[in-house]
Amino acid sequence: MTEPSGVVASGWWTPRAGVARLRAHELRERIGWGVAVRWAFVGGGGLLLAAASAGVVPLAADHLAAGVVLLAVGNLGIVALAGRATPTEPAAKRLLWSQAVLDFAALAVLGQAFGAGESPLPILFVPHIVLGSLLLSARDSVLVALCAAAFATFPVAASVSGPYGFGVLFAYLACWYLVSQVANGLQRREAQLEADYDHLVAAAEAKTLATLRATHELKAPIAAIQSYLFNLRDGYAGPLPDSALHIVQRMSARCDLLTERIVAMIHLANLVALSRSEVKLAPVDLAALLAVEVADGSLRGQPREVVVLLDAPEPVVWVLGEATGLRTLFANLIGNAVAYSHPGGVVRVRLRDQAGLPLVEVVDQGIGIAPEHLLRVFDDHFRTAEAARHRPDGSGLGLAIVREVARLHSAKVELHSVVGEGTRVEVRFPARCEPPPSGTLHA
Repeated sequence: MTEPSGVVASGWWTPRAGVARLRAHELRERIGWGVAVRWAFVGGGGLLLAAASAGVVPLAADHLAAGVVLLAVGNLGIVALAGRATPTEPAAKRLLWSQAVLDFAALAVLGQAFGAGESPLPILFVPHIVLGSLLLSARDSVLVALCAAAFATFPVAASVSGPYGFGVLFAYLACWYLVSQVANGLQRREAQLEADYDHLVAAAEAKTLATLRATHELKAPIAAIQSYLFNLRDGYAGPLPDSALHIVQRMSARCDLLTERIVAMIHLANLVALSRSEVKLAPVDLAALLAVEVADGSLRGQPREVVVLLDAPEPVVWVLGEATGLRTLFANLIGNAVAYSHPGGVVRVRLRDQAGLPLVEVVDQGIGIAPEHLLRVFDDHFRTAEAARHRPDGSGLGLAIVREVARLHSAKVELHSVVGEGTRVEVRFPARCEPPPSGTLHA
């Protein structure tokens, strides 16, 4: 596998090639976690100080007090520094270094309170070595390990022989090396995933642009062909034999179907290109909107005697949305339910409350969907073999449009189906909203 752009293969002497990219939310989480842990240590140190002052525990109260005060004051400084710092890489590096040095100094002072050779505090230097190996460059992370070794051995340097200091240094460097090796591999894989993701996004954007261009270019000639067919059908070029008229009518029907597909492809491509921030949301009366779509669905179902019923106990339910998009969403769901129902079937559209949030269900008694296809039916142009046999002229774009409209409204769509028994589609909205001011036009 080739290395992703910006990542250089490294040898054992440089476990971290390059500097990890600290994202803003990761930095904020790191700051909050570190500050909270320090305040916990300040509280615990205060309790130990009270116990040492009372003679309950054999600790040097003066060193303990100095360490607690240093940690508390330094933590306040970290909070102030974090409040002024922007979440950029240099600011993150400065913040991490300041936290590490503060903690190392506080631990070194507290080590004096526990006594030479008896302090359990050297183990507390390890978390910063691990974090430095994960978040900093190889050079900076090894400096953190060396700094930790220096501070850890300082309290006992005068009374303990040299092997102790070398042992601490070896242990810290071993910890740094092992974590850095793992972090280096994770960083390279993350960079590869990010590069692959960027490639997929670029490919999707190129596909959307190509689809829009192609469909727009097809729309005009298809419309022209359809116009000529209408002229032939209506006799403007002279009367046609019955056989020729039948062919023209079939060609015209095919053009109508192709035009519908082109319009659906353009609509889907435009939806895919939109982000939530570009959609103008306003209060929409969901119950009234569903009533209109159910009436339209009933008209579609009349040729096959499919009945569409609305069950909406609440006559008015307001949600924040874009009315045209929501009409498209429910028109596709109800249209699919009607199209894939058996003759004489019933489609039920239910609007109900679930934990205070609006939930719309579209339930049919149609052909159903096999379990292995449930995750793919929302893909562009995907159709099962059963759906193609039941409705040969389907485009496979209806549920893809539903997917995109739901995304733009932060709604969740779930599909449950049993082959031969029917399908239930649930659309959950994230919240209700207040009705618009009196006199405001709405859908």
